[in-house]
Amino acid sequence: DYQIRKYAKETNTPGLYDVYLNVKGNTQQNVKPVDIVLVVDMSGSMEPDNPENNGGTDRAGAVRTGVKNFLTYIQNAGLGDYVNVGLIGFSSPGYIGGGNKTTGPGYIRVGLGKAGNTSQQQAINSALSPTFNGGTYTQIGLRQGSAMLNTDTSGNKKMMILLTDGVPTFSDKVKNSVVENGTLYGTNFGTTRDEPGYTAQL
Repeated sequence: DYQIRKYAKETNTPGLYDVYLNVKGNTQQNVKPVDIVLVVDMSGSMEPDNPENNGGTDRAGAVRTGVKNFLTYIQNAGLGDYVNVGLIGFSSPGYIGGGNKTTGPGYIRVGLGKAGNTSQQQAINSALSPTFNGGTYTQIGLRQGSAMLNTDTSGNKKMMILLTDGVPTFSDKVKNSVVENGTLYGTNFGTTRDEPGYTAQL
């Protein structure tokens, strides 16, 4: 990462030398490893042909391209061995994760792996390739993303990035809540879901 060139040249005065010293070096980067979980909305409204008010916008395509470019950028920047990336894709129970509409838990998972590994990139890109469908159960995505980070023992900095096109259409029923700085927060949730179909009530 560095090069030193040193030499001496005798001058016209006997016993007197000019000494030359050339030092070349590369920039050193202090890279802190990071573990990132991408939590991606895979609900039907992300698809361009969905009639649910998305105006034909291909949000699913934008997510696929964005995630692929993100992983490529990390690798091309020489950080592929320092950035671990995992994926949680979510929609609603019964739509993804189980192979059919009766058993799917509502999410898919690709565990954390080095962003520079071709196999990790392929696993994430492949997981996002099917047609997005179902509702938007953001809570399950965030919970699964948190679980992935909580079970990670690497000691690296942890980060979760949520990619979604709007408010949830599914959420767990709120049993208790508090108001903090004018915002209502659920503090205790039941086992049944609030499923109004257009947006969660709380």
